[in-house]
Amino acid sequence: MSHVGRGSLRCCRCSKTTDSDQRVGLCGCGGTLVYEPDLDAARGLDPDDIARIGPGPRTLSSLLPEQSCFLTLGEGNTPLRAAPSLGQAVGITDLWLKDEIANPSGSFKDRGMALAIGMARARSAPSLALATAGNAGVSAALYSRAAGFDLYVVMPEITPPVFAHRARAWGARVEMGGADLAQAGALLRERIAGQERFDLSTLREPYRVEGKKLIGYEVILGLRRRVPDWIVLPTGGGTAVIGVDKALTEMEKLGWLQGTPPRLACVQAAGCAPVVRAFENRQAVTSAWEKPETGAWGLRVPAPLGGSRILDALKRRSGIAVSVEDEDIIQGARELWGLERVPAGPEGGASVAGVRTLLKRGVIRFDQCVVLLITGGSPVGVDSPLGLE
Repeated sequence: MSHVGRGSLRCCRCSKTTDSDQRVGLCGCGGTLVYEPDLDAARGLDPDDIARIGPGPRTLSSLLPEQSCFLTLGEGNTPLRAAPSLGQAVGITDLWLKDEIANPSGSFKDRGMALAIGMARARSAPSLALATAGNAGVSAALYSRAAGFDLYVVMPEITPPVFAHRARAWGARVEMGGADLAQAGALLRERIAGQERFDLSTLREPYRVEGKKLIGYEVILGLRRRVPDWIVLPTGGGTAVIGVDKALTEMEKLGWLQGTPPRLACVQAAGCAPVVRAFENRQAVTSAWEKPETGAWGLRVPAPLGGSRILDALKRRSGIAVSVEDEDIIQGARELWGLERVPAGPEGGASVAGVRTLLKRGVIRFDQCVVLLITGGSPVGVDSPLGLE
């Protein structure tokens, strides 16, 4: 079934290309890198066969970097199921949930870490580092332990302690520092300056997106190529938006999409919404959110490195960006648990709140097919999804 191809890396800023045989982070110009597979090598793939077996590093090997580099722990092919009770409450007749809580570490970060850490091992990285709002640190710790890596993590001081506890339990050295992810990232880079630690932070290497794009393949192929009208994505650093858009682009070029491609909806917290602000002002790049204030820790990303790539994806997908209040995020998380028994974290609650907002605005119609990405579970209990009460 697999057809091995050879891809290349391209800088999103200067367009310089290079091969993928070396360990790389950012381009020399400071731009982020994107992996471009050899699509000709994938022409012989049968999407119906892939749908039956499940999209992954084996079935989609020609669309990914080296299959042997994937450090799989059973991530991916998470449940995609109809949510009629939640749909009735929200007002959508054809609502689906992509439940990422089923991944080994409990969040959607695992596919990306499986590939990024596997590639780091194959490229002989000496040790790893990461700045994270929470879930990525837990995932990186799990996969680093499996790969035999020493991992250093910096989390913002507001991060719920359970994330640090879980990352430490899997062997990571965790430091709490900075008021938000931007400050935590700056602290991390200060700490590792002059060291050989490879930085796995969002979009500072190209392969987490490649793992994350599998979500897009799973949604489309999981619906047996019935294309949803909308895919709703809670957005902090934005790798889900970028990855799903990349998957859709590849499937379009391969002729796997039938009908109108899905539109993407990016949902952010009102207290930290740099993508929404840039989108509404028709800007091509995001600017840093001055005072991020939200209890939705995964959405508290004031200066996403891939802001321009998120905006490009929304433009390409006739998408939209919307912000929601914390109280509506809490309500959404409670509804996911009460109506569908999904113990979602605040990001999942934001997906629900975003759909409700877009439905009221007339952007999403009640009779459209809508898929919500539930990025991870609640570490502080379903009775208080944001830990604000």
